[in-house]
Amino acid sequence: MTEMIKKSEFTKIDVPAFIGALVAVPMLTSLPFLIPLFIAAAFDLHLNGASFVLGFPVVGSFLGLPTYLTFGAYMFARTMRRGRTSAQQLIKAGLLAHVLSTPLAVIGLVVIEPDDALIGGIGFLLLGCIFAPLWSAVFAALYKRMS
Repeated sequence: MTEMIKKSEFTKIDVPAFIGALVAVPMLTSLPFLIPLFIAAAFDLHLNGASFVLGFPVVGSFLGLPTYLTFGAYMFARTMRRGRTSAQQLIKAGLLAHVLSTPLAVIGLVVIEPDDALIGGIGFLLLGCIFAPLWSAVFAALYKRMS
């Protein structure tokens, strides 16, 4: 039988560091890819295939941001309150949050665009399986540095 975690056994979270890391992650992971796109647009350069590759993390940021800030934040806080603050533990929590949020995203896609909901849901799941661990690792590093 598993033991219940007593309230006194919870680890305190540094709230300013938590919020700062949470907000900074999407910007830090997409900004390096967004800058070359802006430069190319300013000088009317055609990057062809490179623009797709550079735009991939930027689009991923917009698609994953709502579930990251809700499901991800909740799972990070829950994991950290239980004393699990290593990068590996937070990566697992972030990936779990993504998988649990996928059905909600698919429901949203069904409401918005029913004909493409299945393809969009698969794309959301696959994109998130790439970005959720990445964002979780960056979150863990930033939180550790900020706290």
